[in-house]
Amino acid sequence: MANTNIKDIIEKYKKEVPPDSINSTMPDGVVPDSLEDNKYNVDDIAGNANTDTVNTADTNNNGNPSDNTDDPEKKASSITFRPREITGEVKDTYLSNLFHSLDVLENRLKTEFADRNWHKIEEFGNTEKWDWSRLPTQTTIYRELAKDVADIKKQFSWFDWHIDKKDSTNNMGYFDKISISPETGLPWQFNIIELKNLQKSIKEELIMLPSYESISKNIRDILMEDKVDPELVPMKIADLHKQAMNRNYLEHLKTADVFDWESTKINYFAKQIVKEGGEELWTLKAIKYSLSAGLFETYLVDIWQNNLADPQLVLKDNGTVEIGDAIKSTMLAATVNSVWYILQSIDDKFKNLRPVHVSRAVLGPYENQYMTSSSALAHLLIMPELLNKDPDINIMHFSRQYSYAPNTNPKRKNKQLIYRDNWSDEILIVPSKVAERVSDSVLGSNVRIFDS
Repeated sequence: MANTNIKDIIEKYKKEVPPDSINSTMPDGVVPDSLEDNKYNVDDIAGNANTDTVNTADTNNNGNPSDNTDDPEKKASSITFRPREITGEVKDTYLSNLFHSLDVLENRLKTEFADRNWHKIEEFGNTEKWDWSRLPTQTTIYRELAKDVADIKKQFSWFDWHIDKKDSTNNMGYFDKISISPETGLPWQFNIIELKNLQKSIKEELIMLPSYESISKNIRDILMEDKVDPELVPMKIADLHKQAMNRNYLEHLKTADVFDWESTKINYFAKQIVKEGGEELWTLKAIKYSLSAGLFETYLVDIWQNNLADPQLVLKDNGTVEIGDAIKSTMLAATVNSVWYILQSIDDKFKNLRPVHVSRAVLGPYENQYMTSSSALAHLLIMPELLNKDPDINIMHFSRQYSYAPNTNPKRKNKQLIYRDNWSDEILIVPSKVAERVSDSVLGSNVRIFDS
């Protein structure tokens, strides 16, 4: 893999100002910390500090690293700060639980799209005489967010090994180990960087691996000839299978849509929803990885466009969409602010665009036994109790902040009336066996519980 000075990368982007979407309306029992304070020590992210390794051979009964030191300072350092490196069955279990939580979230977002604040917003909109025909439905919004969750899951799935018992040509894998962030409970920032850098250096990586033909020949030679100690045959065959899976992984990764992690790069998508006369309704989506927070953020903006001049969103004859550089740069600059500011930035910048809705959703943190930092983004106060009883408990956070601007501003010609209210939806994906206990702990709040 091409060498990368990770310390320089983190130093360059550590001042990125992440959004305030986690700190919206967290319930009693949730202690949020500012995302801006969620900074790793640069030296540690750069790899100058060791990670704690967890594998099936060096763990206690809970799957946690064996702690062989009596030094209190060393214990505190290893428990509260360092990313936890996991391998083997521990890694497989972690990823399986993560994917299950994301599957539950994706499926429930498709069907349970009425957050607990929505009736109040409807009342507010009716009082303000909103033109509801200019707005997307809640169903549409949450189904789009569900697609984003699926796309983020695909990013994490590249850290897994895929075994297809029916068709071995689909077998692939590359990462034997990953590190878990003590701040978020999700794969560490360095792994996200490493994945993208691996995609950029695939040509060099493939050169170092034998061809499928060579691998097949070596397997035949080992099985048909007596040149290898019989006791070593299984290990030799397994190594050759692994090389084939590595090659297959790289060949698939080469053309995969792996998201950029750099703060100056956002992954944009757009589609035309409806065309009425001289106007078109567009949905502009963006997925961004916040390196400083270690979380994926997704943005959903609904815009009416008058195509008489300088269109920023163009549907091509071949079905692809061309997104203008101007609206991309406007979105990029606005994402570090409150969600309503995204609407205002687009409204101020473009004469022919009428933004009417924006949502920003943040996936995470993922509370589990690895999220040990005292400065982590959000802690359910009940989590220590749950982990003490079952260290494999995990709870995924998903938060959405949103704003609307369906009507024109009577005081500003051809501009939207943008509402700055802090509307939000907070969701916890909780294992069924503790869902009732967690629900009781956030009673009286607007948090929704999706049991898994």
